[in-house]
Amino acid sequence: MTPEERLKASRDPERWEHAPLRPRDNPFGQRYSPRTRTVFRSVLAVAVVAAVGGVLVVGAVLGRGADNVSPPAGPAPTSSPTQVPDPTPDPTVAPTEDPIVEPPASAATCTNLLDAKRVTKFENAGWGPSDDEYRQKVIDEGDGKGLSKFADGIICRWGVMNGDQSIMFGYAAISDEDAEVQRAKVISGGGELIDDNYEHYNGSGGAEYAFGDGFWLYYYDNAGEPNLMNMLYRNAAKL
Repeated sequence: MTPEERLKASRDPERWEHAPLRPRDNPFGQRYSPRTRTVFRSVLAVAVVAAVGGVLVVGAVLGRGADNVSPPAGPAPTSSPTQVPDPTPDPTVAPTEDPIVEPPASAATCTNLLDAKRVTKFENAGWGPSDDEYRQKVIDEGDGKGLSKFADGIICRWGVMNGDQSIMFGYAAISDEDAEVQRAKVISGGGELIDDNYEHYNGSGGAEYAFGDGFWLYYYDNAGEPNLMNMLYRNAAKL
């Protein structure tokens, strides 16, 4: 067929509709008409579009799912225990405590070792207590009766100045050890226990001694005043 015939034949639709396909026009070796090939192309195009659309839909779904998937949870954070600081006192407010005030110790005197009535009686008789001069004289010279042993305490004399009648007594604190020593001296000098209620001893020369809790007493009477040692001991025990 000449080129002119081919060109004419190509313009003849009847020829294309009924002319068989050559092997090079049909890769599968089959003979299809142009209409059939058009249908195939349409079906292929639809399949391609559908495949592309499916890929896009799957991609969108996978992308959305990836957005909703939370990352794997890691280990829970461990929090270190909070250090609570020790409470510190406010430096501007100092704690105050009520001071403990010890009651003042009552000191023995030549007056408070006697009852008030006995003091009144002595004063009405013109008697008075001795002064510091007499006390110092007894300490320096002694009285021959043992009153000087009470130089660490009080030394008292009630009577008329330079008179013959008077009473003398002494009071002093004493430890248990010293009390044992003085008690032994009283007993070794002929003293005897003369009262069952407390340690009351008679001594030499008419003197009397008594030992209490932390104190001891001396008493000498040439005025005939009875039971004054009992009074002295009772009042000394209250101090």
